[in-house]
Amino acid sequence: MRKMLPGVGVFGNTPAMRCYIPILKSCGLEVVALWARTAEEARQMSDDLGIPLYTTDVDKVLLDRRVDLVVISCSPHIQAHIAAKALGIGKHVLCSLPSGPRSRDTLPMVHASRYYPRLMSLMCNGLRFLPSVVKMRRLIKESGFVGTVTVCEVNVHYCSSGVLSHKPSGRKGSSYSTTAYDWTCDEAMGGGVLNLYGGMVVDILSYVTGLRAIRVQGMVRTFVRQTERVSGIREITSDDFCSFQMELGPDGACATVTLNSQVPGPFVQEITVLGTLGRLTLRGADLYGQRYDRMKEDLLHFDPTSLKDVEALGGGGGGGTGHLHDGGDEVDSTATTLSNPHSTISTSAPTVISHKMPAPYLKGVVHMLECVRDAFQQVEEKQGWCPDPLADAATFEDCFYVQTVLDAVRTASKNRQSVKVVLTDSEPEPNPFLSTAMRRSTFSLH
Repeated sequence: MRKMLPGVGVFGNTPAMRCYIPILKSCGLEVVALWARTAEEARQMSDDLGIPLYTTDVDKVLLDRRVDLVVISCSPHIQAHIAAKALGIGKHVLCSLPSGPRSRDTLPMVHASRYYPRLMSLMCNGLRFLPSVVKMRRLIKESGFVGTVTVCEVNVHYCSSGVLSHKPSGRKGSSYSTTAYDWTCDEAMGGGVLNLYGGMVVDILSYVTGLRAIRVQGMVRTFVRQTERVSGIREITSDDFCSFQMELGPDGACATVTLNSQVPGPFVQEITVLGTLGRLTLRGADLYGQRYDRMKEDLLHFDPTSLKDVEALGGGGGGGTGHLHDGGDEVDSTATTLSNPHSTISTSAPTVISHKMPAPYLKGVVHMLECVRDAFQQVEEKQGWCPDPLADAATFEDCFYVQTVLDAVRTASKNRQSVKVVLTDSEPEPNPFLSTAMRRSTFSLH
């Protein structure tokens, strides 16, 4: 067994990263270096989470000899370049969703992962490791619970400035407000409900059904363009509502997805897969199923991620150690600890999870990072890792497929017609008006 787990360098100051770091530490992975966009953000996060080295220089983290694993959760428009650079230096990479504003922005990391296949290059979509999702996939693909898949329905409702946004939200008429203008407000930087949630939904549908989108149509809208704190010359361009349909596979299966960040109340996520024999429904982190020959649905898997029971993610059951956030099924921003004696996570130094994340996502991230630890523990070599514990993780290739589908949805919304999903992993032509002969020539046009 490997005695020394890899050192971790983290990139970003997002709320997701503030959840990842305590979990990484509880898994025995030492976080040794931190990068943030500004010196003040880096210093504050270093003080909050006890990270010895903080910087605004990407190379300072990547070239640190103690860093073998890089975890990235920052503005999507720069994630792919950091990931590609890290792989080129010989570091393992975990990248958070969304990975980029458009599919072309993810190409550097996709090409790097192909060039360095022995390095870990995975997306951190925790839902793939949620026990109810794992069981849902097994029932569909192995047990044939629903028969042949015909229809998938997904609904995600919440009221927030972003799925993992740490900016406090308020109300101004029908709008929400944020404390500042950031990447979540800008479509060109990767913001918007389609990019934040749509990517996870497309990935999960592909994972549980084994079907991929071949044609899409959809509608993407931005209803709130200014708020109390985002006004004047600033305007929100990221979408806050999206509805799209996908044609899945060659047999005519279809999926309809509705993403709405304008609904007051708790975070709600429901994924339903219907087939010729029955249906499966994932509500939050609980899995329900019903065959057509039965009168009512059955609870197939219960996962207490609402945290009414504090022991779901630790805390010892003391008063105030874990409760529902005012926004609903979310993890409280200051109270949840990873000290559950039944968890496989090390409890030698219980840590506090900062900020908030919808409970199903957080539970899945915990399971995934446990698998990351196991992948390194099973190999003696310093740079080695065992792919088996992470066989279900999304790869950069999966990420490229997801971003291509999202691009097609945006194009369909703009053109108001269905669009075929075409995976093109070559760099786009910077000047499409040049002739083929001119592009092949060695002459410069300066």
